[in-house]
Amino acid sequence: MIWEVSISKVSIELIETRLYKLGFVPFHFMYYLLLNFTGGNGKYWGASGSEIRADAETPTKFWIELREPTKICIKTTDGAYLNEEKNGKLTVNQSGSKEATQWEF
Repeated sequence: MIWEVSISKVSIELIETRLYKLGFVPFHFMYYLLLNFTGGNGKYWGASGSEIRADAETPTKFWIELREPTKICIKTTDGAYLNEEKNGKLTVNQSGSKEATQWEF
C-alpha cells in the first residue's frame, strides 16, 4: 500500500509572476492579463491532470480575471478555473466560474 500524507506548511511560499501579455477588450471595457507563475524552486506552474504543480520546465500561461475591486480568479488558457483546497493545494476546476476560488489582493 502507498500512503499519502498531507501536512500544513509553516513557511510561506513565494510565487513570482511574469507578465506575458496585457490587453484591453473595448466591447467589455475590460483589461486582461496573461501571466506565467514560478514557484520558489524556479520552475513554472503547470497543470498535471487536475493539479497545479510548480515543476514545469516551460512556461504555462494563466489568465487573471477581476471579479470584484479586490478579488481575482485564475483561469487556464483552456478556460478552467483554479481552486485552492486544504493545505494550499491548487486544483483545476472544470465545472465553471461560480465555484472558482477568489483570491483577495
